[in-house]
Amino acid sequence: MRLALITIGKELLDGRIRNTNAEFIMSHLNTLGYETQLHLTVNDDYGKIEEALIYLDKKADIFILTGGLGSTNDDITKDVIENYLLERDYSLELLENRFGIAKGRVYNSKDKKYVLFPGPPRELEPMFIDYIYKEMENKNEIIVKNKIYRISFLTEGQTFRLIEKEGFDSLNEVTTYIDNENSVYIQLNLKGHEEVEDRFEEIDKKINKIFGNLIYSNDHRKREEIFVEKMIEENLSIASAESFTGGNIASSLIKIANASKIINKSFVTYSNEAKMEILGVDSRTIQEFGVVSKEVCQEMLEGLSRISGADLSIATTGYAGPSGEEVGRAYIGLRYRQVNYIFEHKFIGTRDIIIEKGKNAAIDYGLLLLRGKINNIEIPML
Repeated sequence: MRLALITIGKELLDGRIRNTNAEFIMSHLNTLGYETQLHLTVNDDYGKIEEALIYLDKKADIFILTGGLGSTNDDITKDVIENYLLERDYSLELLENRFGIAKGRVYNSKDKKYVLFPGPPRELEPMFIDYIYKEMENKNEIIVKNKIYRISFLTEGQTFRLIEKEGFDSLNEVTTYIDNENSVYIQLNLKGHEEVEDRFEEIDKKINKIFGNLIYSNDHRKREEIFVEKMIEENLSIASAESFTGGNIASSLIKIANASKIINKSFVTYSNEAKMEILGVDSRTIQEFGVVSKEVCQEMLEGLSRISGADLSIATTGYAGPSGEEVGRAYIGLRYRQVNYIFEHKFIGTRDIIIEKGKNAAIDYGLLLLRGKINNIEIPML
C-alpha cells in the first residue's frame, strides 16, 4: 500500500508556519508500519493541487490531503478533488469534526482512496486519529515495533556517536533527532516478521544500558508534563529564581494543566541587585567568585528556599551570550529536603538555544531528583 501526502497552504510555503500537520501524519503512519512514499506541499491554487494529483497518480494508492476545506475563497480542495474524479465512479464518506465546522472527506474510487482533512491542527489531529487507527491499524501484515527514548543533557551529535559505536543501522533501525524545543530523542523502528521481536528486545536492552538514567521518558509527552504530574503525585510545591533562563522554567511549567497545584513562587533575578535584594545573595560572594559561580547559585537556592518555603527550589545563573569567552557557562541548582545539588554546564548554541537548553536541563534534574536518581547520573564517555 503506497501513501502520498499533499499539504496545502501558501503559509506553508512562505515560511510563516511550520508544517506540523505533515510531521504529525507521517509519524503516526510510521507507527502503524506505513511509509509515506512522497510528500508535496502546494499553494492554495486549483491548478497546483490538480498538478500534484496528476503527478502522484501512478505513484500511490492512498492520497492524504490537508487544508482547504473551510469556507473562505481559497478553500478549494473539495472542488479540485471532485472535478478530478468527475469521470470516475466514487463513494463519499464524511468524517466528523469534533472541534470545528469543516468535515473530513473520504473519496473511494476503484483502487484509489483520497482522504481530506481540515488544516487547523486542533481539528485535524483528533479526526486523523479517529479515522486512521480505525481504518488502517492491524491491516498491515508486517510486524512493526517502535519505541522512543527522550534523552537528557546530551546533544544530538553526542547521542548519535554513542549509537554509532554499537553498530546499529542508523537508517533503518535507530535514528537520533532533535525536536523544536532542542530536546534530543532516539527513535527505534523495526519492521519485518517474527525475527523483529528478538532484534527489538536486543536493541532496547543496549539503548537502556548505554543511556541509563539519561532517558527521562519513553513517550511523546513533554518533560514539563511528566514533571508536573510527578510533583502533583508527590504533593510537592516548587519555587524558581532564574537568571540566564529568564523565567522560561516557570513559564514552561505554567503552560501545563494543573500547574497551579505545584507552583509556589517564581522570580527572574537577572541583575546582581535582584539577586541581593530578593534572594539575599551576599555582594562579597559575587565579587569574590563572580555572579556565574557555584557559590552564588548556592546562595540563590538558600535564599529562595527561605522566602518561599517551597519543597523544591530551582535556581539558575549563567552566560547566555551572544558574545564572550564565557558564553554557555552556567550553573543549575536544586534544593530539596535541605540538600543542595548544583551542576555546572557549558551549553553550546545561540542565545535562544542556550536559554532553552538551560530550562530543559533544570527540569530534567528535577525529574531525576524526584525519582531518587540524581546521585546516579553517568554521562557516557564519548
